[in-house]
Amino acid sequence: MSQRPWFLEKPIAHRGLHHGVEIPENSLAAFEAACEAGYPIELDCHLHERSGEIIVFHDQDLTRLAQDPRDIQKMSLSDLLKVRLYETDQKIPTLKQVLELVNGRVPLLIETKQFKSNGSFEKKLIEMMDEYESHCGGEWAIQSFHHGALCYIQRHYPHVVKGMLSGSMDDAEIPGWQKASVRSLVLLPLIKPQFLSYEVAHLKRRETKLPWQKILGVPVIGWTIRNKKDYKSAIAVCDNVIFENFSPEHQ
Repeated sequence: MSQRPWFLEKPIAHRGLHHGVEIPENSLAAFEAACEAGYPIELDCHLHERSGEIIVFHDQDLTRLAQDPRDIQKMSLSDLLKVRLYETDQKIPTLKQVLELVNGRVPLLIETKQFKSNGSFEKKLIEMMDEYESHCGGEWAIQSFHHGALCYIQRHYPHVVKGMLSGSMDDAEIPGWQKASVRSLVLLPLIKPQFLSYEVAHLKRRETKLPWQKILGVPVIGWTIRNKKDYKSAIAVCDNVIFENFSPEHQ
């Protein structure tokens, strides 16, 4: 009997097991909490262009998490890594720091954050993750809204487990044609993803499940679930979920 892949085994902790301003999202404390609870971790990565370092952070600027309007790409790496999240002792980590902390204890689902791609970010990230897997056996996968980047990965690194991110795209600050591409999943045959990560709020009917999961045979991970009621609804139509702010049942 074949074993289910790790990304369908347990609910995945969105940006770690964070808790309000006490344990900030995408922090080493949130990742340690997820490891201790045994949950796979979803995290966000940017390539810091000035230094070439991969950092773990969601936004393009520091306003939401540090009340600081500066753009992360306009700061030096040393200044960026000094920023305190929600005035806690937690700071923006590098991917290297996260990998040293997790050390294979739980799988990692890495969302790449980029508006454009020439392959340099993906190349550096995959080289780091391949070395990580070789060192400690840690399981991992990549997901992205940038389907062009996923096409690049499929072409140059077909061994990488990858997921297409999609949803309504109503609030996305990207060109209209790119929104349409992400919503329609038109690049699915080229990307050949192992899973789809889809916005649960945009799944209006159970029938939405049929084309992806039955015809195309691609499992769906629903994001982002924030309470048990929504979890029960989502797990009825999705193969797994990405969650935050509550403790879901293990499947």
